[in-house]
Amino acid sequence: MKNGIFLLCVAMVMGFGSMSQAAISKELTYSEDTVWRCAVRFLRVDSGYKILEKDKETGYLLFEYAENGATYNGSFEVLKRVVNNHEVVRVQVNLHGQPKYMESLLFNKLEKKLKNEYGMAPAPKYVGPPTEDAGTEKDAKPDDGKAVDEDATEEDLRITEDDLNADQKYD
Repeated sequence: MKNGIFLLCVAMVMGFGSMSQAAISKELTYSEDTVWRCAVRFLRVDSGYKILEKDKETGYLLFEYAENGATYNGSFEVLKRVVNNHEVVRVQVNLHGQPKYMESLLFNKLEKKLKNEYGMAPAPKYVGPPTEDAGTEKDAKPDDGKAVDEDATEEDLRITEDDLNADQKYD
């Protein structure tokens, strides 16, 4: 009898452990405005969920997720971040009291909507490494992510036949 109660307790704990306690988060390269607008439309229009609260400035949406007569609270966070010198938008999805795969499902549907409406995700925007001289004229120059040697001469930049064949030497 004691073993049966113990196994029942273990099963209950394992069952509760499968419910989401931590949100999933992924990074996208669409603009923050694009992701925000798409998330609002996805939740309210496409999914019919009730949006309880939203604040674009701080990047959160609170909503009610209904399934099989039960209502669960959920949240989307949409935050612009810089990761490895590239601007990205981190989207975090949390559904309280639901299995983790449900959060992944919502995120995947949002990502599919973004692709359908805006095309493939653009390349991440390069913002460069942080500098101590922020605000100087050199920092104000637009950077397309390509390394440029400002002291290079035209001769330095010329590609020769030897340069083109260099890869073949090591085959």
